[in-house]
Amino acid sequence: AASDRWAMAVMICRVFAGALPFDDPSAEVVLKKIASDAPTIPPHAPARLKQFLVKALEKDPAKRYRTCREMVAELKGALQPIPISLKGDTPKIAMAGALALFVIATSAFFGSKWIAGRNLAKPVENAPPVAADTPFDAAPMRSPNVPPPAEVDPRLKALEGPWFGDLGTRFAEGGLWPTKDGAAFMLNLRDKDKIVYFDFEGGFDPETQAFELAAGVASLTLEASADGSQLRGTLDDPDVGPMPVRFVRAKDVATTTYRNEKLGIQLEVPAGWHVQPETTDDRSVLVLTPLAARVPYLRLTSAPDDGQTDPMVALERYETDVATTGTYTRVALNAEAGLGGRRSVSVDYRYQAGDQPVVQGSVHALLRQNQLVLLESGYPTDSMDLWQPLVQRLVESIRFLDPPVPSAG
Repeated sequence: AASDRWAMAVMICRVFAGALPFDDPSAEVVLKKIASDAPTIPPHAPARLKQFLVKALEKDPAKRYRTCREMVAELKGALQPIPISLKGDTPKIAMAGALALFVIATSAFFGSKWIAGRNLAKPVENAPPVAADTPFDAAPMRSPNVPPPAEVDPRLKALEGPWFGDLGTRFAEGGLWPTKDGAAFMLNLRDKDKIVYFDFEGGFDPETQAFELAAGVASLTLEASADGSQLRGTLDDPDVGPMPVRFVRAKDVATTTYRNEKLGIQLEVPAGWHVQPETTDDRSVLVLTPLAARVPYLRLTSAPDDGQTDPMVALERYETDVATTGTYTRVALNAEAGLGGRRSVSVDYRYQAGDQPVVQGSVHALLRQNQLVLLESGYPTDSMDLWQPLVQRLVESIRFLDPPVPSAG
């Protein structure tokens, strides 16, 4: 909610700038400062961090960051980046990343506690559905680092986590989790042109396993199936009218078989993803992404080879090229990996370009007949729970056709 994001900004100021933006021994004075004063940000704070905090602590909720995803992405850009090299210090890097995520998560939690402890009124909440700033969003799923209440009905607990919906020409994914008064469903509704974000909150009836949720003027009613594998109901958005919805887990997302004779490959494409084949004089490329998004993704490249190239050499060349475009680290190497029933060499990696979200994934390299094949897959780490199972399912569906059709040229 807007108030939670405001509270998180308060503690981000405390953690990264060294002081609270509204502070005084008297709770009454603090309350007056929140109502009438601009936030006090230490002068030594970096300029970009100051800009982030000024926006995040705006009096008018409409002028603040609208989503946790947007807020975290801006915070990452406002902080000094941690350089990551191809070799060495990987454990330290991983620990630094984990610490940063921990600080962000605990900021959200303790920010609320700070407000409650001083008995202060929270800013007015205002969380209507908001369209993405651009048609292609690098991290379509926003991850709420929200701690669950101490006691959760086991029937609700069994339903929390990622869900995927197929609405015909529209598709949706989101995360469901318990709240103090019921449940929240952070939902991304996408079509081929854009993504619309909803932050639904409302009640849950354990007896009927039904949800009554709202996000501004939009509403979402859902009822869980007897075995808890599906959520069915109606999404009512004033812009498009009411529509029936059905959500399933990643393992149950419907797929369509895609076969590409040129690449000599067959795989199962999840509903809501599109396939973009490309062929040039020297290579064939296949890219799969969800509608209106660049990440998560799967990219397969096949190029002519004389059969003498070592897949490990090809993989290291790939890593060197990628490292020139952003912050890259090799997390793990598997010299005996398998892909589509073939032996391959693979690496697990983490990558970040500028202030974009960190992407994690793997790259496989293998030789087939006279072709060198590279398969890349990745997903944003801030929505790993949502996308990793689906991307993994996509990779595991790959089957190579024999013999492959030679590439043009």
